[in-house]
Amino acid sequence: MLNKSAQLISNYSPIKYHHFCLNNTDLFCFRDDFYLCICSENHSRVECFRYDSKHDQCSHCLAGGRCLKGDQVKSTDFICLCPPCHSGTHCQFNSNSFAFTLDQLFFIDLISINRKAIVRLLIILPLVLFLLALPNNLFSIVTFRRQNCLRNGIGQYLLYMSIINQFNLGFLAARLIHLAINITELHSDSSLDNYLCKIFSFLLTSSSRIVYWLASLIAIERVYMTLFLNGR
Repeated sequence: MLNKSAQLISNYSPIKYHHFCLNNTDLFCFRDDFYLCICSENHSRVECFRYDSKHDQCSHCLAGGRCLKGDQVKSTDFICLCPPCHSGTHCQFNSNSFAFTLDQLFFIDLISINRKAIVRLLIILPLVLFLLALPNNLFSIVTFRRQNCLRNGIGQYLLYMSIINQFNLGFLAARLIHLAINITELHSDSSLDNYLCKIFSFLLTSSSRIVYWLASLIAIERVYMTLFLNGR
């Protein structure tokens, strides 16, 4: 409506803007390059205010979302008008994608009334899993480092898997903690958060895929040993 109004008022001078309200009874407000004008209730007059649209513009939104600022002083006070099939504070979630990210899974919970309990859970649970898995993976590393275990590929794969599994849990804990801090706005640095989100997501995905490949290689070698080497 505002863009259409801007085109229509190009034929009017500011001192005749009240004619624009009289001739368009369904219009509530309009603007030009310098003024924001509001029509009166009976559309007989108009009140115009000096307005610079650049003050309300920002560039925090993704996926082509429109960014609107609130407080001009606070850089974190803004809202994103997201395009269809996108959501999130920065339009960062795409519902058309085939996969779900951790942000999409926990976003609604982390902005709900019970978000304090969810934040504690996201911080405590991965740390507990990391600490519980630490001795198990350490014992596995010590076991599979023996020369008898390294004579075949299975022992080597299990050694590498034990190491990567521990790193994987560490990446998961870091990603969930960063997610909780980011959404609850305990720390606000958009550029740093963007880099950390990409780094943690890449490391978590890569380490998980490596573990899957190692498990596949272990299964393949066991089948090969059973069929062709009689289990030796």
